[in-house]
Amino acid sequence: MNPPCVLIAEIHATLIYNLRTVPFTRRTAIDSFLEVNPPPLYGVGFDKVDGLADAMLEIGTNWERVPLRSSEGREGWEEALIGCLTDVRIV
Repeated sequence: MNPPCVLIAEIHATLIYNLRTVPFTRRTAIDSFLEVNPPPLYGVGFDKVDGLADAMLEIGTNWERVPLRSSEGREGWEEALIGCLTDVRIV
């Protein structure tokens, strides 16, 4: 396993903190994703788009409240990023 990259964690944490201050419409990104309904995603562990959407919804809950503390190595930024991608459509 590779050691965590501090720079990548810091960049993503900064972007997530900034996105928390911008008004957004919850769940429109995931709704748009489901509307497109592309062909099944073979090779990534999901045989249906619905499965991917369900996993994204489960992983990224409460992303806007995750503390992402520097002293903890910004632990949780990956899940917060998935939650942000799932929820946010900037208005």
